[in-house]
Amino acid sequence: MNIDENVQKNECSCNTENGKKMMEMLETERKRIVSELHDTSLQNIAHLVHMIELASLYIDKDPARAKMELNSVSKGLHNVIEDIRSTIFNLRPMTFDDLGLKASFERLLDFLNADKDYIMDVEIDDVSCETDDYFCITLYRVVQECLLNIKNIHRLPGYYFIVKKRSRNMKF
Repeated sequence: MNIDENVQKNECSCNTENGKKMMEMLETERKRIVSELHDTSLQNIAHLVHMIELASLYIDKDPARAKMELNSVSKGLHNVIEDIRSTIFNLRPMTFDDLGLKASFERLLDFLNADKDYIMDVEIDDVSCETDDYFCITLYRVVQECLLNIKNIHRLPGYYFIVKKRSRNMKF
């Protein structure tokens, strides 16, 4: 076997390994998404179907109770819609593609502080992601994970969030 054949064989093996790892990562992510949708939205929709069936039983005998059940279903549907929006936002924030990194960070911070129980001090420069979309989405995911940990695990009373643009690099 000459050197060129050996290099090609190693490149092929490396590509196969990388491909396998990528497929494993994709499958893991797919399972996570399926689990998230099943555990939240799908279960809630199934419950709402049962509530509609119950309301249909009350419609002739007790219209007031049927109306009350249907109002509850309406509220539940609004909650499911918000859950699905949240899942979509977590998969790929639409603001990221449309408005950029700064708007995505601002929306994330608004989402995390929806109940207004955190003291936030925020400074975010407008940072362009035109040259390296992969870097920006990775940065966004790291920040998202950090802020979720602050809120859900550490339960800190407040935080200071800053993203500053430098000449060639971004400081976080």
